[in-house]
Amino acid sequence: MNKLTNLLSITAAIILGGCGGSSDSSSSAAQTTPTVVTTTMSLGVSDAPVSNVKAVNVMVDGVVLQKDDARTSYETKDENGNPIIINLLDYSGDKIFPLLDSVELESGEYQWLRANIVNGSSVDNLSLGSHLVYNDDSQVPLDVKRKGSDGVGEIQINNVVVNEGANSFVLEFDLNRSLVAPQSGNTVFLKPTAIRLENTAQTFTVSGSVSEELKSACIADNSELAPEQGQFKHVIYLYDEQAAQPSDIFETDPVDSNSPIATATLEENNEFAIAFIEPATYQIAYSCLGHLDDVEVQDVDFSLYQLKSQSVSQNTTVAFETTP
Repeated sequence: MNKLTNLLSITAAIILGGCGGSSDSSSSAAQTTPTVVTTTMSLGVSDAPVSNVKAVNVMVDGVVLQKDDARTSYETKDENGNPIIINLLDYSGDKIFPLLDSVELESGEYQWLRANIVNGSSVDNLSLGSHLVYNDDSQVPLDVKRKGSDGVGEIQINNVVVNEGANSFVLEFDLNRSLVAPQSGNTVFLKPTAIRLENTAQTFTVSGSVSEELKSACIADNSELAPEQGQFKHVIYLYDEQAAQPSDIFETDPVDSNSPIATATLEENNEFAIAFIEPATYQIAYSCLGHLDDVEVQDVDFSLYQLKSQSVSQNTTVAFETTP
């Protein structure tokens, strides 16, 4: 297992009280020091699986949090002192790679948490940066679209609350939503806006299965939309309860409620799992047309085959069994 070295830089503010007086009397204001509550935070990495690739290797070169005017930084190195590299496909569902383990920091509200990513296009040797491996063993660079002034990819989550007591966060990479196929060249892009930060103490897993009967019916009813190469892609989509017209994945700013919150590609045994979901009521759907789903735009030929309302207040099982 990789050995992580975490460096914590803490900025403390000291407020000095002043003294005031007059010719008749004098008084002094008591010195006050703001209460600083130190807590702990663990940060892991997980993903929702995607098809057609055998490895999605992300190289993380540090984690930074911004609170007021102070930054707290942590190194993420392996035993050789190199930035840690994680194959996201090894940590699908509720499996978590431990990026930071019980590091100390102040509790409170942070403007953002940022994971710095070594982009594959910035290195001469792909093994020294983020990269994707296809099923035919070909490799291509993997870049985060958002970049700092130094060219480092940035996965930034805004408005992060660190509670008093132990905190256990996970960066959930929904690869169906975050991987963007290249329009030119061969670099695959990773959209940071499709990555969620969740506190595992406050989330649950939605899992279940899709019957062969339902899969076959979906394929038969959509035979004219069969892919030219490959197979139909079976995907589960999770939506906000208020989504009026649940659709495929597409990008807008601000985020459109009709685009899914999370997805999961159906596994070979027809089962799925969507982890780290906050308690609420959702809409959940099955489609065999995941191969049509371009994450950048709304696809007019895409449709859902079965849609349900589902309340989540604990680990929840959903079965898609009968034809519509």
